[in-house]
Amino acid sequence: MSGPPSRRRRPADKAAADRLSPSRFTLPNLGEAPGNRIDGKRLGSMAHALIGDCLQEGLRAPSPVELITRAGRHALAHDARTAYRQAAKQALLTTASVYFRWFAPPPGWILLGVEVPASGCRFDVLWQTPEGVLADELKSETVPSLDALGEHEAQVARLLEAGQAMFPDAFQGIRVIILCAPMRSRLVTAPGRSEPLL
Repeated sequence: MSGPPSRRRRPADKAAADRLSPSRFTLPNLGEAPGNRIDGKRLGSMAHALIGDCLQEGLRAPSPVELITRAGRHALAHDARTAYRQAAKQALLTTASVYFRWFAPPPGWILLGVEVPASGCRFDVLWQTPEGVLADELKSETVPSLDALGEHEAQVARLLEAGQAMFPDAFQGIRVIILCAPMRSRLVTAPGRSEPLL
């Protein structure tokens, strides 16, 4: 393979990608009870759901109005415990916009599934490309610590192993998409082998 699938032109300056970064939005901690907190994990789950909804409806380039409409349907934007619903909705929109702006697949890719279970893991999004099968692993947070980095690498290794077991001759690898830091996203084709997506 000569380069990563759906490789986008690198922005003229890093600020172009950073402007889309959800990490620019500070979401308030609304109390000690977990239900009152807008944390990265909760936002990540909602972002996965929003992106998955769009993809399953055949949307590869949703308009701002389509994204706003769909984001408004998600629980994070309607949770009565969340006093800052607009901030949550904005962060959700920004996260999904990064995916569709920088990483939406070309028309030749066929969606195989969203949240596809596999042995010991789950693929966030699975694609059939003209060259084979490719998975998207969506990350909504930057990796905060060395421990978390180790867990993240172990997860990617499990996904690679599961993909190779499910599609022995067709699995290409995993697009690890860091939605809050798109310039750090990469295509992983084997343990220890990766290249930038942007």
